Amino acid sequence: MSLNQIDQLRKSNAEYIAAAQKPMKFICNAFAGSVPFFRKNCIVIGAPTGQGKTTLLANACMSVMMQKNPQTGKKGRVLVISNEEASEDVFNRITALIKGFSYTNHNEFT
Repeated sequence: MSLNQIDQLRKSNAEYIAAAQKPMKFICNAFAGSVPFFRKNCIVIGAPTGQGKTTLLANACMSVMMQKNPQTGKKGRVLVISNEEASEDVFNRITALIKGFSYTNHNEFT
């Protein structure tokens, strides 16, 4: 590696460690220390169909969007990549959580 590449790696590593020292809350305090949830980390959720992946995802997304990142001071942003769920379903589940609706009661959606 060149000296420039080594310097860049050291800088990136210092930023990564700083973010790891100030993790965000993953859904609720019960997961504190269990899920390494901070900037530059990727969380993958996998399970068979119908086991609650999208419900877990909606809760994690809402949690991120409602709290400020302790390192940046900005509200969290979320990128969801799914090969199973429609974007409308993820959006509706997060909306239901925010509004306090039961997602199974689609009559409450307008």
